[in-house]
Amino acid sequence: MQRQWYYAVRGEQRGPVSEENLIELIRLKSLSASDLVWTEGMSDWAEAGSRPELASAFQGLLANAAVGQSVPPGTGNTAAVPQFGFWLSFIGIVNILSGALLTVTCVGIPVAILQIIAGISLLSAKPLLASARSAPPEIAAALAKFRTFFAMSGVILLVQIATIVAALIFMIVSTSNLSHLLSE
Repeated sequence: MQRQWYYAVRGEQRGPVSEENLIELIRLKSLSASDLVWTEGMSDWAEAGSRPELASAFQGLLANAAVGQSVPPGTGNTAAVPQFGFWLSFIGIVNILSGALLTVTCVGIPVAILQIIAGISLLSAKPLLASARSAPPEIAAALAKFRTFFAMSGVILLVQIATIVAALIFMIVSTSNLSHLLSE
């Protein structure tokens, strides 16, 4: 009886499938070198590209690339794509809201339009980034830097919002105290 394999794509476990079917998934580019696989006799899950039984299937993909065919994402020299999570959405939404608030001023309308477009672009990029599993190491490293940028920008926005709220509260309290003193 042929060995049965389990595999995980984007965190979703699938299988069992025969080794022949697993190799077909690799050939069809449905299973990448960075996806995890497991079969009886293995102590733990491992990346498909690290398994000697599957190496020839991945080498075939790389050989096809050498003669002009495209290499699918997740094969060859790749790294995991970092996930952006909350901060990308937060900054996108804040840009849209800021743009909407700027539309109340005539002077702010051109800037408002740009902020709204930027916010929509960020929100539409999030699902695309979430679906990407691997990229060349240089791209993955750059995306990790972008993730840090979005996290830091989000924290800065939160501090700015808190500062504005505190200033507004101070102005309201000061104005009410001043009007109270004037009325005496």
